Amino acid sequence: MSKQIVIGIAIVVVAIAGVFGIRYVRDQRNQNAFSMEGYVKSVDVESQRILICYDQELVNDETYMGDCYIPVEKKTKFSDGKDITSIHPGDYVIVEYTGTIQETFPSEITETVSITIE
Repeated sequence: MSKQIVIGIAIVVVAIAGVFGIRYVRDQRNQNAFSMEGYVKSVDVESQRILICYDQELVNDETYMGDCYIPVEKKTKFSDGKDITSIHPGDYVIVEYTGTIQETFPSEITETVSITIE
């Protein structure tokens, strides 16, 4: 393959990952963690999960279901010692996970490692 085709394919892959708010993260804590960012649409303390939207304008749209469920597991760490009750609709969150994304709508990730509230 020519160098231009390889570069073109790489640009398309990066663009697609950016559109879906997903990026691969490499740091000292989680060598194989993925990251997802979005705005909190709802928080379900009873079932221990958060629903996020990638687009801030859709957070208050009652007809929009949301983009991805984030399970809060016992091992999930929060920024600044916070917990699930510290998260509110409209908050911007960055979530690291080591599991998978279920192909449903809204989607759902597995094995949440950390949640940073910005």
